[in-house]
Amino acid sequence: MVLVMVGDESLEETGLEPTHHATLDKLPGMESNYRLLFEQSLDAIGVEAPDGTVIDVNQAWLDLFGYSREDLPRINAIDLYATPADREHFVRRMAETGFVQDEVLYRRKDGTIFDCQRTQVSLKDESGAVVAYQGINRDVTENKRAEAALRESAEKYRTLFEQSMDAVALVAVDGTLMDANPAYLRLYGLDDGAIGHSNVRDRYVKPGDRGEFVRRMEQHGALLDEEVRLKKVDGTVMDCLRTSIAIRGETGRIVGFQSVVRDITQQKRAQERLRGSEERYRSLFDQSMDAIVTSASDGSNMDANQAWLDLFGYSRDELPGLNAVDMYPNPQDRGDFLRSIAKTGVLVDEEVRLKKKDGSVMDCARTVVARRDPEGSVVEWQGVIHDITSRKLAQQALKDSEERFRSLFEHSIDAIFLGTPGGTVIDVNQAWLNLFGYEREDLASLNAIDLYANPADRDDFLRRMAKTGFVQDEVLYKRKDGAVFDCQRTQVAFKDKHGNMVGFQGIMKDITQQKHDRAELERLARFDTLTGLLNRRAIMEKLDEWLRHVKRYKGRLSVAMLDLDHFKQVNDLHGHLVGDRVLADTASLVQRSVRLTDFVGRYGGEEFVVILPRTDIAGAQVMAERIRSLMENTAMDDGGGGTFSLTASLGVAERCAGDSVDTLINRADEPLYHAKAAGRNRVEVAACTEPSE
Repeated sequence: MVLVMVGDESLEETGLEPTHHATLDKLPGMESNYRLLFEQSLDAIGVEAPDGTVIDVNQAWLDLFGYSREDLPRINAIDLYATPADREHFVRRMAETGFVQDEVLYRRKDGTIFDCQRTQVSLKDESGAVVAYQGINRDVTENKRAEAALRESAEKYRTLFEQSMDAVALVAVDGTLMDANPAYLRLYGLDDGAIGHSNVRDRYVKPGDRGEFVRRMEQHGALLDEEVRLKKVDGTVMDCLRTSIAIRGETGRIVGFQSVVRDITQQKRAQERLRGSEERYRSLFDQSMDAIVTSASDGSNMDANQAWLDLFGYSRDELPGLNAVDMYPNPQDRGDFLRSIAKTGVLVDEEVRLKKKDGSVMDCARTVVARRDPEGSVVEWQGVIHDITSRKLAQQALKDSEERFRSLFEHSIDAIFLGTPGGTVIDVNQAWLNLFGYEREDLASLNAIDLYANPADRDDFLRRMAKTGFVQDEVLYKRKDGAVFDCQRTQVAFKDKHGNMVGFQGIMKDITQQKHDRAELERLARFDTLTGLLNRRAIMEKLDEWLRHVKRYKGRLSVAMLDLDHFKQVNDLHGHLVGDRVLADTASLVQRSVRLTDFVGRYGGEEFVVILPRTDIAGAQVMAERIRSLMENTAMDDGGGGTFSLTASLGVAERCAGDSVDTLINRADEPLYHAKAAGRNRVEVAACTEPSE
């Protein structure tokens, strides 16, 4: 006979009838002093009959499975199993041993499946017959997920560690080499036996540099892209680029360092060789926009840059068969050249007619100098040649219409400019001189390309003019004093009677202030006024842009959420002006901690967002830890001559398949919440079962 208790009521029954009522008060272990522990336990406790009838449960059990106490009469234990066969297996084991402790997949009322850790024992009556099972259940779903994420992170880290082409090592504070990847061992000429026995002090050219490194690491927690001289086992000295971060133990003390080292010795030597005079000369020769040619004194052995080849219409393969004599349509001009240069060794801006490969003749201005051997004999000519055909035609064409527009030209309040495709300034009005800061005497030595802040804009202008004969746009010009300004211009082409473009006429207006005002309005719409970072709308737009990019082109994308710890206390203790300065300083610290390719925005209040393109969760965690460490070790000005410490908590998430802006932000915000709840000044990472490719 079993006595079933329901509050203050009792029901005496014969045998063990299926019932949802509370406890089996007469079963061993179910004394009245047990009831308080049963009801208040944080673990889910349930009592069920061998046939699955749910006899009694506590509130924690109801919360775990999602039922109410009114549901119990309709529940059978088999309904709780994700796999019904597990119930049969459980009953057999209980019959054999009377005790089961394992993990099983259960199902809640709403159908969700969870991993449960359970301990079940048999309850017997006075005759020794099993009348019920009593169990303690605990949801371990999140624990198992965390363990899986940790294993995945460790595997990713080890793969990256082993396969990295850069030398990576883990070093104890005393210098003992604790771990190193193959690239590190190859770089220094070490074998596997060095791990655990070698000391990195032996790798320093100057012994004192190791102590200085440790001191700086203790001060800053990380040293990024520093140049250092190190040596291999055989004594070879290398110039290296090194990035190091401190590794801290559970107490926060530094227990070691992780360093990434790259040998840049050859790179530095190459840079020194490039600084040689020959390289500087050849670079100028090849890249000059002026046509430059050299030849032996008899005109043979010609060499020319690309501008000369383009001007005369030859390919580089044809140069060995050319002679400078062939460039003259009138052979007499060659003789005059030789006589003139023999006297002085140099000719400046001499006008001469030369012919191209296709036989067409052009008017040219050239400057030629003679290069002599140590005995004074001429061994080579070097000349710079400009095609002035269009200029001369333009000068003639413009003279024909000079009288018709001269009055309007001179008195216009707009800056008016006349020039040739070659860049020669033919004429300007007084408004143009005032705008650019030149005197009329300066025009003879001025070329249009000198007016451009970016010379490439001149080439773009010429291409557009050749195509349409009309350009209306905005461009950056520079004045005589070097000041750069935004200019709105309208330019039209002049053509001769044959349709050849011989000149340009343009009207120009300074719109610097107008563009500044427009840019300021755009900036205020996108940037946070206090920190200078992207505002919430702009950083979310940038995240959406990168999500679409990753979805289309694949790759990795991670996000970090940062929140200042106890920021309200800063405002309460030091005032809002100090609080605002702290937010601005934090923005600067975060901006300095990330790469140029990353994006930082103020999400709101004391919360910031960092977008990390092409970065997996491991790289994002390293970056977040760098920010956290820098915040922890940076003293904040309290506005009264003192300082105070401030820490930050960060949550990191990698973009998973199907993520939107909102879901990715929420997945980064969740570990941030956990970091806050776990004591702050932490970096927590969100697991991702299906990361992006």
